[in-house]
Amino acid sequence: MLRNECCTGFWLAVDDSTFTTELEDIMPNKARRFCLGCAVAVMSVFCALSLLAAPPSTSWTVTGDSGTIALADDTGWTFTLTTAGLLTRTASGSATALNFRNIPLPSGYSIKSLYSKSTSEPFLGKNAYIEELYWPSTLTAIADNSFRECPSLAVCEFPDGSLTRVGNYAFYKDSALARIAVDAAHPVPDTVTYVGTYAFYQCALSGALKLPDVATISPNAFASATGLREVELSGSSITTIGKGAFTSCTGVTNFTLNCPALTSTGDQICYKMTGLRRVVINCPLLTTLGASIFSGATGLSYADINAPRLQTLGSYAFLSVPFQEVLIRSSVFVDSSSGADYTQDVVDGMLSGVSAVASSTAKAKNCIVRVRKENLHDWMPYSSAMADCEPDYAPSRTFGVWREGSRKAYLVSLPQETSGLSVHLY
Repeated sequence: MLRNECCTGFWLAVDDSTFTTELEDIMPNKARRFCLGCAVAVMSVFCALSLLAAPPSTSWTVTGDSGTIALADDTGWTFTLTTAGLLTRTASGSATALNFRNIPLPSGYSIKSLYSKSTSEPFLGKNAYIEELYWPSTLTAIADNSFRECPSLAVCEFPDGSLTRVGNYAFYKDSALARIAVDAAHPVPDTVTYVGTYAFYQCALSGALKLPDVATISPNAFASATGLREVELSGSSITTIGKGAFTSCTGVTNFTLNCPALTSTGDQICYKMTGLRRVVINCPLLTTLGASIFSGATGLSYADINAPRLQTLGSYAFLSVPFQEVLIRSSVFVDSSSGADYTQDVVDGMLSGVSAVASSTAKAKNCIVRVRKENLHDWMPYSSAMADCEPDYAPSRTFGVWREGSRKAYLVSLPQETSGLSVHLY
């Protein structure tokens, strides 16, 4: 019998008296040995991967009673746990990885919350050595400051379906933190509904951030999380996104909002997202996009903003953005730079938006903006550029537009099929 022991308890056994006899007539000895060797190799690789994925083992001892028990590992880490589920650190040890899932807790005890004495004395924060933490499903919320400024913390894993709240400054400046979810491709569990101020500031989160049930994104929640590649928020109850929520997330290429209850965004939520290429916003109740929302997104070429109630597009919204195409589907449009309310017709609103974009940067050479009012049935595309820029789009009809109170002329190009212009156009 050939037996291959594996680290995880799996083993492969091949009985020569049965298995090889069955293969004897259809496979020569050399091929048969090769086949068996491959099977052993595959199982060995599987076992190695299983070991890498498994949380480390922590040896815990539990003492005490009367409502509070003491937890200790063999490297000097000690904690207390109450019957209410409050876990408090009482001493730090030398172990760099702790697994809180295998503690032999007595009946009536479970970890439900973490205690931080103060900002300067957080639960486990400001620890330079801790690298990995694994939590049970009973812990559903992370208190403010719990793990802030732990520069070596790379994994703080919560089981699927458990975590709902991440407090203010929870992982602030944890520059090595790659994930708090089991799936490394989606670094934050999709069950999270609340993300506090500066919760993941300057973290190394990577992959796609998808929060289908999020209700609150606080100011600077993910600011400078440069490893993120995609952001998709689709919570049905979220009404606003805090200022600078994704500022300087330079690795994000796609940003999507599908939030039916969202009414406004703070300023600079995508400020200096230099890697951003595509934006899709589908928010039927959205009335305000904050100032500098996409300012400094120097790679952004396409945006589709479907917001029928959009009234205010903040100042410097698209500063230094080299748009190729912008779709703004709105029935009301306000140019915040002048305060004028362009509700007369679609062209008025569009010219306001195009002029603001074009005047902000010489890179906006062929900014195609489409705005649709509720009573229009077809898209009305236009191309605009600064007076000293050559438009890439060359239609058959070009008109010079002088904005009131300005000496700068802009070029507005209409497609050949355009048959008329609305009132008050110039």
